[in-house]
Amino acid sequence: PVSPGEILQGDDRLIFVGDITDVARLARIGGLTTFAEEQGLMRSSLTEVVVAPGSIIDGRTPRDVGFRARFDAAIVGLKRDGETVSGKLGRTTLRAGDLLALATGDDFTQRKNLGRNFFLLSTDLDVRLMTTWQGMVVTAVLLLVIGLAAVGILNLSLGLMAMLTTLWGANIVSSDDLRRRFPFDVWILVTSALVVAQALIDTQLLSLGLAYLMPLLTEQSPVLGLIIIFLTTLLMTELMTNNAAAALMFPFGYATAQAFNVDVMPFALSVAFAASGSFLTPYGYATNLIVQNLGGYTRGDYLRFGFPISLLYSIGILSMLVAIYFP
Repeated sequence: PVSPGEILQGDDRLIFVGDITDVARLARIGGLTTFAEEQGLMRSSLTEVVVAPGSIIDGRTPRDVGFRARFDAAIVGLKRDGETVSGKLGRTTLRAGDLLALATGDDFTQRKNLGRNFFLLSTDLDVRLMTTWQGMVVTAVLLLVIGLAAVGILNLSLGLMAMLTTLWGANIVSSDDLRRRFPFDVWILVTSALVVAQALIDTQLLSLGLAYLMPLLTEQSPVLGLIIIFLTTLLMTELMTNNAAAALMFPFGYATAQAFNVDVMPFALSVAFAASGSFLTPYGYATNLIVQNLGGYTRGDYLRFGFPISLLYSIGILSMLVAIYFP
């Protein structure tokens, strides 16, 4: 971004933010000539990013969050649902999945909040690579943990925690890396789902609800209950994020397994697989949103191509679960 005190000189190239329909007004300013990208638009100062789910700017305007001061960047372009959004971008409410073209300042690549708020598509951001020695240490520790877990000497979860501690102690990964990459939100959702499931069972709320549903299910047929849980979760994950759908539906899957007095594992797996099967809309997964904006796809494209994929996916997963757990 250019500060108000910047002194302009001849041959400076300026990138203006605003409604594209007002570009003719620039031609009336003496001394200004327009140029197209193929004639030399300096892309070295531009960065393309996608707004990440859970970003601080999701559902807010750039002006509300102080975008320039927070990221040392200004929004010069916005694409949503495959279409370009024009107008006063500073007052436009941003959403997860929006594709932004940013004019960045010198301090942009040094900001620690980029990974939490954006998926970086094109940038000169420095990447911290491992040395040969560090790569050998990571490989050796990983193989050791997997080997000990395979023979039953060490619990895999404890082994991976010990591995992270070792890598942190050897300065191979930093505290900032752990904070940015560790899935705290997933752990919170999983823990919350387990707590809610047990609370609903203890208060018999799920038992009362299932008492009305059980007569609708075939007697002694947990397979039908498994299918209902899978399809319900599949529908929920198209309306919300996969983590939220899994956290919401796991208590019902757990209670259904308890009601049939069968192993809870196939019901837990059905929730996990169904929550990860978002093919019909661009909203269940962040990658769906990225593909939509970069490829210029519409919601109709997702329905047209996603339905057969979702159908085959559902048949495959349910067939596998039934064959393994209810032969």
